Amino acid sequence: MDGLADIRAGWATLESLWADTVARARRLLEEASHERVDGEWSFVETPRRLVTDA
Repeated sequence: MDGLADIRAGWATLESLWADTVARARRLLEEASHERVDGEWSFVETPRRLVTDA
């Protein structure tokens, strides 16, 4: 890493990827966004866990 510029570039990439994920999730039915698969978190639970468990 080359300092702040790399961190900013990485953050921009993360935001872009997350925006694509959110856009896809918004096309799901409400029930699907709350559905767990194989014991993993649902889409709705994921950001909650990232914020509260950080």
